[in-house]
Amino acid sequence: MNPHYRSARLLLPLLLCLLALAGCAHRPPQDFAAQYLAALERFPASTTADLDTAMPRFVEVFTHMTAADIRQRVANAYAPDLFFNDTLYTATHRDALADHLASTGNAMDAMQVEILGWTAEDGEVYVRWLMHTQFSMAGRDVDTRTTGMTHLRFNDAGQVVLHQDFWDSSQGFFEHIPVLGGMIRWVRGQL
Repeated sequence: MNPHYRSARLLLPLLLCLLALAGCAHRPPQDFAAQYLAALERFPASTTADLDTAMPRFVEVFTHMTAADIRQRVANAYAPDLFFNDTLYTATHRDALADHLASTGNAMDAMQVEILGWTAEDGEVYVRWLMHTQFSMAGRDVDTRTTGMTHLRFNDAGQVVLHQDFWDSSQGFFEHIPVLGGMIRWVRGQL
């Protein structure tokens, strides 16, 4: 079989699904790479932030996202103006981020993030993590674990001004959506 034909045959169902989903969308696609690059320019890394104080405040936000005090923990850890992208949502203001995280926590039965390690150099902080979530979707209980990495920058006051997650949101979330999840798993199996 011609390898180009095989590739086209594998990608055609995915493209049709993506076109159908795109046709349902009412907003233009976002250029996440451009947003991240612009945020890198807008929010320089502080080399004077006290990471021994700032990192525990950051970790506390994600330790128990289902807790009632999430808004206060976000206010303690994040600056009022910021760039946040977790691959599913982008925020540029702390209040919007607090709303998003509170909403996410309320939608979960349980969510824990375990920090596997972090490193910092010249104000650039990279955090490796394991996220365990439990939630219900379409009447089905979902229990999933995913790994990821976060790029952080802090201001001089030790508040997060840049938060960019790098993780496979299809594995952690989209694979569990009826119909779409099956298509994602099918495409992965064909690669």
